[in-house]
Amino acid sequence: MALGLAAAACAAPPSEPSAPAVLMSDPALSPEPQVPAADLTAPTGPVALPFRGPSPKGDPYRLLVEVSGERTLAVSSDLVERQPLEESHLLELEYRELPVETDGKSEPAYLVSLDGLHYRLLQQNPRADREIELGDDRLRVTADGKVSLDLRGSQPKEDLTPRKLLGRVFGIVVHDAAGNPIRIQPRGVPPARHFLDALNVAAAISYSRLPLPDRKVEPGSVWHAQRFPASPAGALGLRLDVEYTLAGFRELDGVLCAWILFRSAQDSEDVPSAAGFDFDRVVVKLDGEAWVELATSRVRRLVLEDEIRAALTRGEGGERTVNERYRHASRLLLTLRDPEVKPDKWEDGSDRFGRR
Repeated sequence: MALGLAAAACAAPPSEPSAPAVLMSDPALSPEPQVPAADLTAPTGPVALPFRGPSPKGDPYRLLVEVSGERTLAVSSDLVERQPLEESHLLELEYRELPVETDGKSEPAYLVSLDGLHYRLLQQNPRADREIELGDDRLRVTADGKVSLDLRGSQPKEDLTPRKLLGRVFGIVVHDAAGNPIRIQPRGVPPARHFLDALNVAAAISYSRLPLPDRKVEPGSVWHAQRFPASPAGALGLRLDVEYTLAGFRELDGVLCAWILFRSAQDSEDVPSAAGFDFDRVVVKLDGEAWVELATSRVRRLVLEDEIRAALTRGEGGERTVNERYRHASRLLLTLRDPEVKPDKWEDGSDRFGRR
């Protein structure tokens, strides 16, 4: 069953794909930071922003990731001009971060539990249009505008049902003292693991993590961390060095926050991959900002945009040489959410389990 769902997301292309998913609210248009109100006193000196992990009751988040671009493969012996694979992925994830008790000897970690998910794929050369919806005790898979799977509740004859995914812990995030993810260990029944792996959920969560400084900081302080982007180059092992700067203290939703800006820029040749090979060339531009609650060190909102181009060559020359080119742009939005509020629509404007 799990393999069937994964295949449904990447099956044979339909003849007429629908229009690509488009974000209704642009993550690039972040709220303008507000000067703290009179009753919110901004710090006048260095502050500590220790990573505290989730609150005892858990922290509900909404993560939105859109990746679009193209990839091209060319074999040196192939005289036929290859068309680039054009693709657009939209992942909307509702989840909770939950604390986990440790014995003091284990690595620090927290749990992640799933509340809802919406995934949309549009592809050209070859064409494909796939959609997966999960939430409200329902799981539905759509291919070429037609519902191919629609499950509710817990059905004993099915390997994968909504209740094996919703409200269940699907991973353990192992992290360092600053909150940097070291790895995400999958949890749950094997069909659920395969289902979420096919949608790159763990990679999206890792990319959205904000590292906090291991020392007291003040406006202008800088620190660094490494991240794997959620686009195909990240899956190939491209590791980005990201610079974070405390820009000041600002108010967001009536809460005093540390306002953090971050960026990464690169144009290099012979770039090592974590997968054990070298990229021929990598060009990166990344910008983002985040609001972190001073009282709790909890991320209240994070926005990230990147543009990444990567090239690599596989083989030993001659007919065995394969040239690969990747060009993708990503937009990511992470926000605290009210777990009691269930939107009527998904972010791309489609009705949440509405009639087709």
